[in-house]
Amino acid sequence: MGELTTRPATAEDVPAVQRLVAACEQDLDGRVAVTLDAVAADLTRPGLDLARDTLLVFDGSGELAGRAWVHLGRRAEVDVRPDQRGRGLGTRLLSWVEARARELGSERLGQNVADADRAAAGLLEAHGYEDRGSSWLLEIALTGEPVVPALPDGITIRPFRPGDEHATYRLTEDAFNEWPERRPRGYDEWARYNIDRPAFAPAFSPLAFDASPYTGSTGTGASPGPCSARRSSASTARAGARVPCGPTRGPAR
Repeated sequence: MGELTTRPATAEDVPAVQRLVAACEQDLDGRVAVTLDAVAADLTRPGLDLARDTLLVFDGSGELAGRAWVHLGRRAEVDVRPDQRGRGLGTRLLSWVEARARELGSERLGQNVADADRAAAGLLEAHGYEDRGSSWLLEIALTGEPVVPALPDGITIRPFRPGDEHATYRLTEDAFNEWPERRPRGYDEWARYNIDRPAFAPAFSPLAFDASPYTGSTGTGASPGPCSARRSSASTARAGARVPCGPTRGPAR
């Protein structure tokens, strides 16, 4: 790998990691979605040991060329800067996350890959991945004041406010735990990715109530974007002789 050097990530690396992921998103999607607070949430999530569960790769000039993390041996992310692809860096990081997952005793390891990222999907498939499911990210451009339909009888809606934290957590966990093989999240992890992020906007995060509080919820910390939809596939493979994993965004070979 030439002059490339490696070390674990620290909290001070958040801006560099955000720039790296943004470059991958721009190359793949033609736009950037990742934010500093999203990267900070990743690096401070409960259960992530920065010294052992993260790896940063730097080029000869000291710029971040690639990164990887493994959380609890079950989920991983890998990104390689677009101009560093084709050097085997993605494959090296793939081996690293697999080895770390095995150290943690994991039998499965997976991550999401955008449908447009066929190179990453190919790398995963070549290492034994199987498509386990799909999710959609939906957006709509609000060009005018939307028409608000009448609420069903007995339902009221208001913004999130202090005191709603634990009930909202329980409702969202109960809803998402219907997904097969989903790992339940503790309150601290949920809060780190939602209400504790600087971008969280309570005024734009409505809660629905009926006779039993917290019928439903949604949250936002970002302005509406253009109308679009993207599908991502969650790839997972069993750990036999090896525990596969691979890049999340741009092609990493």
